[in-house]
Amino acid sequence: MRLVSKNFFTVLLLLHPILGSAIGSNAKIVDQYLLENAPASVVSLISSLEGEALQDAMNGISPARNGLGIFCTQNTIFALNELIRQRHSDDRFLGCNYSFSCDPTQKRLSCENRENDYVMWLGLIEEYTKDIPGQETPHFQEITKGALIAFENDREKGLDFCFGYTFTHLWEKEDLGKASINQYYLAWSGMTERDEYYIDYSAWVGYHQIYNHRHINFPGYKESATTSILGWQLMPHLEVGCEEEGDWGTAEPFISLDWANNFDQGFMEHGAGALDMIQKSHYTSMLKSEVGLRFYECMECENLGFRYIFKEKLSYINKAIFGAGKVTAAIPGTLNRFTVHTLPGTLNLVSFGVDFLFVPLYQNTFYISLSYDGELGSSYQSHEGLLKLLWQF
Repeated sequence: MRLVSKNFFTVLLLLHPILGSAIGSNAKIVDQYLLENAPASVVSLISSLEGEALQDAMNGISPARNGLGIFCTQNTIFALNELIRQRHSDDRFLGCNYSFSCDPTQKRLSCENRENDYVMWLGLIEEYTKDIPGQETPHFQEITKGALIAFENDREKGLDFCFGYTFTHLWEKEDLGKASINQYYLAWSGMTERDEYYIDYSAWVGYHQIYNHRHINFPGYKESATTSILGWQLMPHLEVGCEEEGDWGTAEPFISLDWANNFDQGFMEHGAGALDMIQKSHYTSMLKSEVGLRFYECMECENLGFRYIFKEKLSYINKAIFGAGKVTAAIPGTLNRFTVHTLPGTLNLVSFGVDFLFVPLYQNTFYISLSYDGELGSSYQSHEGLLKLLWQF
């Protein structure tokens, strides 16, 4: 058993089996904070723990995991924006009124000759993400499902509006916790084309509700701290690229930036008694930078009455995480606060995607698209499936 007298706290830091070792720094910070600020009943319980048992207890008590839900909201808005990016890439290749031909010598019609004034389309996504590297980040998985409905009027003026909703279920391994996340979105988007160059842009506003459960389980203590984290999101998106057409198809190099900004309210947990935590309102962001290359190929099947468009993408993605992995908290009733960290500062990923468009040969008001987009990195992977249904009128 460890001594816990605060009169000898400096000596304890030197003799402490966790604080004097190379085991995770979050555990050291949490343990030190509890010895100085927690009620005597909690100090008595943790004072009997040593080594791996103490490490596991501190990991369970640490509120660092509260940052995972914020990270997921930012990843989700990136995923939903992929639907708009793909929709714009469809238009660049198909041309207005979907006047393209698989014959590369035939010119696609300009949007100035659009026969149908309005477009409505529905996009559906399902995304699976697994793990984030780092000793201070618990292994987790999340599944997101969502929908986006869009209305377009004269693409040259960029009068395109979208409404979206997603639901995310996040769970941590070893039953450390879970979260359910509802997100609601409004987006404005547009695209400008000049010769072989284009600019793709959008602006997003989102609102999210994170229902978080942080499980705390060590000898003598088993409780769950629950809370609702409410917040807003703002995200601008910009992509610039060009097209190079050949007999074999079309190549499209591009570079894009997405900047997700979160403004989350403060909250107080309930249900874990003396180990509930309070967090103040805070701002976080994630910057996604991508550089890559798309390829388009076309095939006509008159017997089936469809044109088939194949799109492939290969890119490098850097995600810079600002603040989501930094959690500052306190035990209710105390003035002292402590800060723990989770998530890496950056993620370096390779992304690849495929997209299949089915366009009827004998009418130009409808098409279907099925897509896959993947992101792979060290100890991290994300897989996204997308479906688009479009109708012009």
